[in-house]
Amino acid sequence: IKPLYVPFWLFDADVNGIVEFKGETTRRWSDAHYDYKETKVYSILRGGNIAFDHVPVDGSKKMEDELMESIEPYDFSEAVEFNAAYLAGYAADRYDVDKEVTFDRATVRFKDGTVQAFRRDVSGYDNVTVTNTNLQFANTNAAYALYPIWILNTKWKDKSFRFAVNGQTGKIAGNLPISKAKATGFWFLFFFIFTAVIGGIIGGLLLGNGGEIKEFFIGLAIGAVMGILFATIILLAMIRKNKNVRFQYGAASYVRDNSFGINYRKSIYLYSRTSRTARANTNNR
Repeated sequence: IKPLYVPFWLFDADVNGIVEFKGETTRRWSDAHYDYKETKVYSILRGGNIAFDHVPVDGSKKMEDELMESIEPYDFSEAVEFNAAYLAGYAADRYDVDKEVTFDRATVRFKDGTVQAFRRDVSGYDNVTVTNTNLQFANTNAAYALYPIWILNTKWKDKSFRFAVNGQTGKIAGNLPISKAKATGFWFLFFFIFTAVIGGIIGGLLLGNGGEIKEFFIGLAIGAVMGILFATIILLAMIRKNKNVRFQYGAASYVRDNSFGINYRKSIYLYSRTSRTARANTNNR
């Protein structure tokens, strides 16, 4: 386990602009013959301002950017002026990525953070997606800092794995190794459980309503399809828990106090579409 100070560029910015969303509301109803679905589509506009302080971007080529962002946030209020005495017993790097290069990553986080904040002001819709952004950045500034990090490098089955610990908060990040044999075993376990339960219920209902034995096997086939779907979803969720190294979406942890405000709200109805589906004939099993 190696303690070190990693160089970061810390960016500030005031953001002002408008974000356009597409909002949808859905209504469903039925009559004797059809099921109906009506979707109304709206253009939603939100304008305002927000500011960010000390958004960190890794300034070292040696460190994976995703890993560094995975152990955020850092609390800049606890930062102190540089003193070489703090480096005793630690390794320390000097930046080898210029701030002009890292600023591109910072603007992505400014934009995503602004969209997130504006999105929270939109409600009353069943589905909302971003369609356009028009943002301006002002008062941008960059500072240079060293942040404390603990690094652990280890091997498993001849593959290298790196883990990082936030030296301020203790937050840990690193992709854990996945055993293919265990993952396969879990998948088949979930598959057989769902196939037996869902297929057994559906097949039993079909057989119990006067169906033939072949309809029981049809129920099992339906259960097998559902088993494949559910087993895959559960296994992917388990694997995702073992892989927490990913870029930060936005910069919510670095919003300046009392800087967020919405000064423009507008919703425009665009169009609606209605679909209908024939209902199953209840007299025809």
